[in-house]
Amino acid sequence: MKRLFLALVLVLSFAATALAAPIHIRDFQAVIEVGNDGAIEVREKLLVDIPRSGTFHGMYRDIPVVTRWRESGVARMDVLSVTLDGRARPADDVENNGDSVRVYQRDKGAILSPGLHEFVLTYRMTGQVGLFPPNDELTWNVTGSGWEAPIDKASCVVFCPEGAPFYGQVTWLGRTGSRESAVAMDHSRQGGREVMSFKARRAILPGEQLTVAAGWGKGFVTISHEGQGMTTLLLAALALALLVYFSVTWFLFGRDPKKGTVIARFHPPLTERGQENGEPGPMSPAAVGYLAHQALFSPRCFGAALISLAGRGCCRVLGNAKEGFTLVRGEGQSPCIEENSILRHLPEGSVLPVDKEHGEIFYDMRQALQTRLSREFGRMWKGGRGGLLNGLFGSVWTFLGMVATLLGLAAIAGWSAGGALPPEVVVGPMALLIFSLFARNFAKVVISEWKRRRYLPAILLTLFLSAFSACS
Repeated sequence: MKRLFLALVLVLSFAATALAAPIHIRDFQAVIEVGNDGAIEVREKLLVDIPRSGTFHGMYRDIPVVTRWRESGVARMDVLSVTLDGRARPADDVENNGDSVRVYQRDKGAILSPGLHEFVLTYRMTGQVGLFPPNDELTWNVTGSGWEAPIDKASCVVFCPEGAPFYGQVTWLGRTGSRESAVAMDHSRQGGREVMSFKARRAILPGEQLTVAAGWGKGFVTISHEGQGMTTLLLAALALALLVYFSVTWFLFGRDPKKGTVIARFHPPLTERGQENGEPGPMSPAAVGYLAHQALFSPRCFGAALISLAGRGCCRVLGNAKEGFTLVRGEGQSPCIEENSILRHLPEGSVLPVDKEHGEIFYDMRQALQTRLSREFGRMWKGGRGGLLNGLFGSVWTFLGMVATLLGLAAIAGWSAGGALPPEVVVGPMALLIFSLFARNFAKVVISEWKRRRYLPAILLTLFLSAFSACS
């Protein structure tokens, strides 16, 4: 009963939130000043009617930050001031959502009373002025289209660059793609600047927007592209670093060995792993088969281990396929730990028929062999027992380095194309991640070269690692 009551309370609270009336904009006034450098300063003054239902600390504005024209430069937005009922609010209460910025105009410590409240937002933006052959132009979505209630009145005033003559003005009111122009337009000259005004003749319904286009003569806007060359240089440097890294890695590890006389080797590899005395010795057939199958255990490994034990005299396999087989314990121990794990389940002098009655004993032998092989040789195969990332990319570090590199390239390329993410946010962390990947591999190579007394490659690699570290 208690759970049912809590569920009912939650449902009613969600329903109350969903049924809360949206804010109602009574008046939307925008003033835009276009500078001679192509940047615009926008001042939005909204008279908002806060409903009685619901709890409101303020409101927010979602403003797209996207470069409109290639020659307009990179789109960036800086919030200059925020006021609520004449009181200054924090200008850094924003969320960057990639191609848009959400600006909160609110008082977190107070609840707005029902009725009219005045919100004023001032911000500066670049990358919005279009430079065309006959004229320059600003096309601006004044109100946006995400409001849940109608906008009773909306107007916009555009101050053109100083000295620029009038070329033309156009406006649209309605949903995206609409060509309706229920807007009164006018232009005048004030203080040496062309001023164009736009005023909607009807309310703007939810899903609709007011868009204006103000044009003036050419030669009065000069857009600086400072900083974009640095972005191109950073991309080129990053690509060059990757090319050098992969070239050196291929030179050291990726080339095929020199062809020579092919000599068949019939003896098993020597290793200290799996040896009872801890000294290098031949690997058992089961261990060789385990590694040959990429650290995967198969029934053949168990059969190979039994045959190897029989060959060492540790056991005998009697019988045939028609009458059945019997496993008889012999004398001595195997030099291989994994084979001795089988003998622990076969006491000396014991006779073990191979049938269903003794199936559990053979199962225990098989599991003991598999466990010992996995423990001794599981990580000798590159990618073995390392999960999906190790199997696909060789190591988790390599995968993380690839992801970091791709994210860095995408972020810098997006910023250079007009995104809102500056390169300083990406270049530092990406450089550190890539350096950590490079340093880890190159440090192993340098140490190996010094141990082999190959001094020239060791010195060159040390110099390269030091230079890359300094650049990072």
